[in-house]
Amino acid sequence: SRADWRRRGARAIYRSLFLQHLAGLTAAGDPEPEACLALARWAEDKGLPGLYGLALRWTLMLDGEQAEARRRLEQLRTQLARLPSRPALNRQLRDDMGDGFRVLETDHFRIAYETSTAFARSTGRLLERVHDAFLRFFRARFFEPVPATDRLEVVLFATRSAYRRFVAQFGPAFRNTAGIYSSKHHRSYFYDATSDPRRARAKQRIADARAELERLEDDVLADAHPEDRLRLESSDGTTRQVSGREARALVARQKRQLRRRASRVERRFDRLNVARAAHEITHHLAYAVGVHSRHHANPRWLVEGLAMYFEATVSGRWVGPGRIDVHRLKRVQRRSRGGTWFKVARLVSTDAPFMDGGEITAEAYDAAWGLFFYLARERHDRLFDYLANLSLRVSSAPYGPAERRRDLERYFGPLRPLERAWLDYLERLPLPQHRG
Repeated sequence: SRADWRRRGARAIYRSLFLQHLAGLTAAGDPEPEACLALARWAEDKGLPGLYGLALRWTLMLDGEQAEARRRLEQLRTQLARLPSRPALNRQLRDDMGDGFRVLETDHFRIAYETSTAFARSTGRLLERVHDAFLRFFRARFFEPVPATDRLEVVLFATRSAYRRFVAQFGPAFRNTAGIYSSKHHRSYFYDATSDPRRARAKQRIADARAELERLEDDVLADAHPEDRLRLESSDGTTRQVSGREARALVARQKRQLRRRASRVERRFDRLNVARAAHEITHHLAYAVGVHSRHHANPRWLVEGLAMYFEATVSGRWVGPGRIDVHRLKRVQRRSRGGTWFKVARLVSTDAPFMDGGEITAEAYDAAWGLFFYLARERHDRLFDYLANLSLRVSSAPYGPAERRRDLERYFGPLRPLERAWLDYLERLPLPQHRG
């Protein structure tokens, strides 16, 4: 209706005024807490609950003892603790995604899916666990996360090919991704990794090998005496003489090996689903609750490092942030010992390595995980002071290499000693006994 159109137009104008005022407050450094609180009151009056919460967060980040801001933020959290169902937004998401998609609501997520309902529900449960752990993690570090005013939207594709066709609209660099968070659409997109053709091929090879063993049992071993001498031919053409008893033991052993291989294949792709969901929803949450600024460039190494800090699994299960990523640690240690590590100066100065899409990008991700993990373990308070400072920035100006390095060195000192300390720490870090 015309009235709805006018209200949306007014909110857009108010949002623009809010951000202009906030940028003005931060232009000369940290603003006064009272000025942020006044901006929060204005946002509440204009019916902008998300910006109202953001201004309250700013106030408390600058002055944690500000009683009115604390009271107001707690009231807002109470009001938004149980989000109402939004059928109109469910229909909008389904219409956006098209035929074949259904929509599922959880406490904090709106999920469009073309996968099985069981997969969508299990993913929803995982997302809720990550959501709760993320908020606990940052409340414990005095980040004052802002409560979401609506469910976060997630899209689950049934296959990798369907996912890649869809994300190609965002640019060619996204075609080879396994999942993304779109800050433009405020949605996360990923697919069911168990649909990967590599899984089907691996399972087929195992099934073929099992069928071959069963034929051997039926055609040869069923009538063989334990002491009979049998000639067995392996898949590579070599032959060996064994007794009937030895042949049965050999077949039993190979069946056990195939069962273990099948279990490893299932764990691998289940782990990919878990890690991918935790990774993308960490991006989504970080922007939604104010840990990353929506209104300033965030260093890609830091954004990805945080997401990887939350994604690592233990034996394929998600058990919370801060676990060692066995696979990344092995690769970082191998490069460090071989003298081919990713230089910290390059990692923190530009986002370009993360956009290559090839081996350089893979190395940049491993390095970002390693640097964030080291800082979280060994320079914890400085890391979260640095992250908090970036979360309070508002600027559309480019965030250039020199400024990025200066900001990092302000908290961690010169880059060369930082790099040496980081590599020394990871080289000494023992590999955990569990699988990833």
